[in-house]
Amino acid sequence: MITPIEIQSRMLKTGLGYQKKDVEEFINEISADFEVLFKENKENKEKLKVLANTLTHYRDMEREMQSTLELANKAALEIKDAAKRDAKIIEDDAIAKADHILEDAKAQIEVLNQQMEQIRIQHNDYLTKCREFVSEQLAGIDSEIDRMNR
Repeated sequence: MITPIEIQSRMLKTGLGYQKKDVEEFINEISADFEVLFKENKENKEKLKVLANTLTHYRDMEREMQSTLELANKAALEIKDAAKRDAKIIEDDAIAKADHILEDAKAQIEVLNQQMEQIRIQHNDYLTKCREFVSEQLAGIDSEIDRMNR
C-alpha cells in the first residue's frame, strides 16, 4: 500500500502535458485525503485488534464460566447423591433402633405379664389362705360356742 509520503515524494515528469502547479495541488490534495484515510485505516486496524482481543478474552471467560457451571452442576449432583445415601443410612439406622426398642418393649411386656401372673397366683393363694384361716377361726368360734352351750 502506498503511503502519503510516497505520494508526496513522487516526481512527475514535466513537459508539454500537465501544469506542474495543478499536478502538485492535486497530489497535495490526494496526499492529504490519503493521509486521513491511512490514519483512519491504521486506527481501525488497532481498534479491530483490540476488539478481537476483547472478543477472545470474553470467549475464554465464557468457556471458563461454562466449565465452572458444569463443575458446579456435577458437584451439586454429587452432594445430592451423598445426601440421599446419608439419609438412607440414617433411615436404616432409625428403623434398626426402632426395631430394637420394639423388641425390648415386647420382652419387657412378656416379663411384666409373667410377673403379673405370679402376683395373681400369689394373690389367689393369699385369699385362699385367708379364707382357710377365717374358716378355721370361725370353726374354732363355733366350737367354742358349742362347748359353752353345753
